[in-house]
Amino acid sequence: MNPISQVRQSDYSSTRHPSSKPPALGEDPRSMGKILVTGASGFIGGHLARQLASEGHDVRCLVRSSSRIERLRSPGIERVEGDVTSESGLAAALERVDTVFHLAGLTCALNDRDLFRVNGEGMDKLLRACSAIESPPRVVAASSIAAAGPVEPNAMRSESDPPGPVSRYGASKLEGERAAARWADRLPITIVRPGIVFGPYDVGMHPIAQSLYRWRLHVNPGFRSPRLSFIHVDDLIRVMRLAAERGERLAPPGANAEPGRGIYFGVVREYLTYEELGHKLAEGIVPDRAIRVVRLPRAVLWSAAAANELVSRARGRAHLFNRDKIREGTAPGWVCSGEKARTGLGFEPAHPLRERLRATGAWYREERWV
Repeated sequence: MNPISQVRQSDYSSTRHPSSKPPALGEDPRSMGKILVTGASGFIGGHLARQLASEGHDVRCLVRSSSRIERLRSPGIERVEGDVTSESGLAAALERVDTVFHLAGLTCALNDRDLFRVNGEGMDKLLRACSAIESPPRVVAASSIAAAGPVEPNAMRSESDPPGPVSRYGASKLEGERAAARWADRLPITIVRPGIVFGPYDVGMHPIAQSLYRWRLHVNPGFRSPRLSFIHVDDLIRVMRLAAERGERLAPPGANAEPGRGIYFGVVREYLTYEELGHKLAEGIVPDRAIRVVRLPRAVLWSAAAANELVSRARGRAHLFNRDKIREGTAPGWVCSGEKARTGLGFEPAHPLRERLRATGAWYREERWV
C-alpha cells in the first residue's frame, strides 16, 4: 500500500486561504439544467433537493413507494416513484435530465446482500440507464470515506491512496465506485467521498445527542479516541454542486490516469477526536453542563452490537448499532485530506467545524429531538 501522508497541523487550520475566495455557485457558464436527486428522502438528499428548489432549479426526486416525503413537498420539487435497484422506473425519472446527484444508498442492512444490492448494483443500474440516453447527464455520486478505509493515528488519507475498507458498508460503497468506473467511458461521472456528515435532521448522530441530553454521557468506542474527518451537510452540498460544475471526471477503464482522478473527499480541513465530538455537541445541547466520557472496551461493544443485531432481525428492521459500525468506530483514525476539493473546486466551509457542531447540538435541543 502506498504511504499515506502524515498529518500536518497546517492542513487543518480553520483560517481561510487568503487567495482562495470560494467561487459563487452558478457563475460557471455550464448550467446544471434539469436535476435528478436520488435518495432525496434521506438526510443529505433531502437537504440538497430543498436547497436547489429554493433557488429556482428544476428538481426531480426519485423516491420509493415506502419513502417518507414530508420534507419534499416544497414548491419546485417533482417526485417520481422508482428505485435504483429496479431499472423499470429509471427511464422515466431520467427523462430530460441534465445532471444527476446520486445519494440513494444504505448505511446498514440486515444482511450483506442488501448492502451490495443497493450500494453496488444500484449504482450500476442507474448509470446503465443514464448511458442509454441520447445526451447522457452529468453524474455526481456520493460514496463514503468508509470506501477509502481508515488510517493510522498520525496519518491522513488522500484520494490517490489505494482503498482499504474495514467494514461491509465500506466495501459495498467501494463496489459502487468500481461500478461507476466501468461506465466512465460513456458518462461524465465524479465521485464525492463524504466524511462524517452532520446537521439538522441527522438521525446518525441522534443517539449521541440523546445520551448527552438525558444522561450527560458520551460513550467512547474503545480506549483510544481516534481523529475523525467531518463535514456539515450544507458544506457537503456545496462540494457536490461544485463537483457538478467543474469537477474532474472519472478516468475510463484502462486509461493511463493518475490514481484518484475524478474522486474528491468531502471533508473540512479541521478534524476532531471522537471525545472532542461529544464535548462540542454538548455545548449546544446542554450548555454550561459538564459531561462524562465513558470508554467501553471493544469486546463489550462487539457483544452488545451482536445482541442488537439479533433484535433487529427479529423485528425485521436494520439498526445502525451493529458489528459493522463497531469495526469502523474502533479503527485507528479517519482523517482525510480536503486539499483537492479546496484547490480543485474552490471549496471552503462556510463556518468553522466547532461552531457547526455547537449549532447542530442546539438544533437537536430546540427542535426537541432529544
